[in-house]
Amino acid sequence: MIHDTIDRTAEFILTFTGVSILVSFATVALAGAAAGAVILARWRRK
Repeated sequence: MIHDTIDRTAEFILTFTGVSILVSFATVALAGAAAGAVILARWRRK
């Protein structure tokens, strides 16, 4: 019974950590893409 709870908790923590990492990567990727688009637009104007 206790082992089952520990397993579920560990699974939840791992899933939560994985999701957090994915969200972080997505945020960084979006920010990078936005910055790249702005730089490209400014560079083309010159």
